[in-house]
Amino acid sequence: MEGRIDSTGMCSAIGGAMVRLLGLAFDAFEEAMRGVSGRYVPLKRNTDEWGMQYIVLADIEVMLGHNGGGSIYEGACQPENFGLFFPLSRTGDVILNGQPMGQRTIAWLVPDRHFHCYNSDVLRWVGISVGCGTVRHWLNDLAEDFRPGPGEHLVGQSMPSLVAGLGDLVCRIFRVSDVAPEALEDMSARRTLYEQLVSGIYDAVQAVEPLPSTAHGRPRLARKEIIRRALDLLDMEMSETLLVTDLSQAAGVSSRTLQTAFLEHFGLTPHRFLMLRRLRAIHEALQSAGQTETVAQICGRFGVWDFGRFSRSYKHIYGELPSKVLSRGRPAVPA
Repeated sequence: MEGRIDSTGMCSAIGGAMVRLLGLAFDAFEEAMRGVSGRYVPLKRNTDEWGMQYIVLADIEVMLGHNGGGSIYEGACQPENFGLFFPLSRTGDVILNGQPMGQRTIAWLVPDRHFHCYNSDVLRWVGISVGCGTVRHWLNDLAEDFRPGPGEHLVGQSMPSLVAGLGDLVCRIFRVSDVAPEALEDMSARRTLYEQLVSGIYDAVQAVEPLPSTAHGRPRLARKEIIRRALDLLDMEMSETLLVTDLSQAAGVSSRTLQTAFLEHFGLTPHRFLMLRRLRAIHEALQSAGQTETVAQICGRFGVWDFGRFSRSYKHIYGELPSKVLSRGRPAVPA
């Protein structure tokens, strides 16, 4: 994995590891994500470094992430955990499943159900993975009913003091580790921190009020169903020469309805989204290309014929020419 790694082991029933990952490429960053599986689709060339710090405490994994540029994350929480996400600071818009996220907005994400998070520019965020056992305890064993249902994502506004308090707690964890890394070596200190996190997560999520729908009009299909059908086709046939009309047909809606759904859900038109996904797929193909494959051959598989324009678009997003990525990914030829 690219980047600079600094880690401090913490081995116990509550402990795990505290890790700092700096100077990552976006694809190395996505591999380091805790509790989720998915991929980033860059929107433009990075303007800052990608980096992450995380700590593992039993069934809770806390991430403090820094996205170095605009992107869309497409993924899902792993089957064994729920997730909590909220932005700390940003220089642009953040939209999760079509819902704009403000300073007091949080997202509670259920296992094994896809979500999409758009950030238009550099973003600093908190992500927390919570084990299903802890959530089952909240659902079944506490006297006060845990408000979010177990099967649907929830994006809404919580009490500002609760969101700010949880964000401050997460930042303090890593700030303390910088100046006094021995502070969490003791089991009692880790247990106290674990209990503070559990309490802060529970209170913030319990106070969430769902955001009103941003959808306009009354489409024949729900927005999320339109998006699901279009993305299913993309996932199955990204190596083919897909057009926006193919996405419209797969979703069973007009091009205008498809555009409205994509703008609300991603903040991008279907054409722009398709182009970014195609660039990401070509990026992956360049990294894993065979010894004799050329850039032109790889691009041709994805319906790209204007190599000059493609190279400019690719460099604008990834910061280097496709030929350089192709040559770097190939094994050295024995002398």
